[in-house]
Amino acid sequence: MNPHSVFKSLEWVETAVWDLTGLPDTFVNLLSHCGNMTADSDNLQMHEESALETLGFVDSAGSRYDSDGPFALKAAIKRAAADPEYAGMLASLCDTYYFIRSLNVFSLSAQEFDGLVDILQADDEIDMPLYTHTDAVGLINVYLDKLEHKHPGIKHYATCAMLEANI
Repeated sequence: MNPHSVFKSLEWVETAVWDLTGLPDTFVNLLSHCGNMTADSDNLQMHEESALETLGFVDSAGSRYDSDGPFALKAAIKRAAADPEYAGMLASLCDTYYFIRSLNVFSLSAQEFDGLVDILQADDEIDMPLYTHTDAVGLINVYLDKLEHKHPGIKHYATCAMLEANI
């Protein structure tokens, strides 16, 4: 599953959870469990089971919801449990979900979206003593500059969203 399809599945699950419970904690806990599959690898199985249990809750709602909605996320969670690199992508996607979701107004293509996720994930993978938060934001800004011609205003909008999301 590519990051774009997993993100679309996350959006579907967020909507379903809100419709079913009206409680933000349920979805936030799901993001946390998916994000902690790498950060807390000692408890990998618990995080995987908790995330899948939340998805099971959403699935049990029955015919009101499209059964394909959570498919990509389920597959991603199962793959992340076995593949640390993929788990890093899922963690990055979940950790920055609200920031990325705020960019939906620009209707990024799947390729543009995956490129942004790759850059956000790169921050977790770079192991250099002199690599700073400013460097990470700089990489994001360079990528946003490339998107600016096709999506006017995205850089300014994303800068505000990064401040709001504490990125």
